[in-house]
Amino acid sequence: MKMSSESGKALKTLAMAIKTVTNPSSSSIHIENSKVAIDELKTAMDDALRERFDLLKILLHRGIVKPVSDSNGGGDGGDHVIIQVHEKSLDSPENGNPRASKTSSRDDVL
Repeated sequence: MKMSSESGKALKTLAMAIKTVTNPSSSSIHIENSKVAIDELKTAMDDALRERFDLLKILLHRGIVKPVSDSNGGGDGGDHVIIQVHEKSLDSPENGNPRASKTSSRDDVL
């Protein structure tokens, strides 16, 4: 939760910096806090499972996040973030099933 929260704060700061063409001074703090949260999550997983796992093998979602602004005037006038998630299914070619579809994709607008 902390990792997501800090990442969201960093993205919001970066989106505002892009919109105002200014230096995103506080985004580095949120990025560092997110890195600390990732390390804490890895430690907690190591303690709970007593085995070492690669975080990216457990978390199958990979995403692309890009800030956009509502320029058409039809929305509420606020900034939005588009999150595109590419999911790897457990029943996929990457996991040894050549007949499965390669990836699926989903876009969420926040």
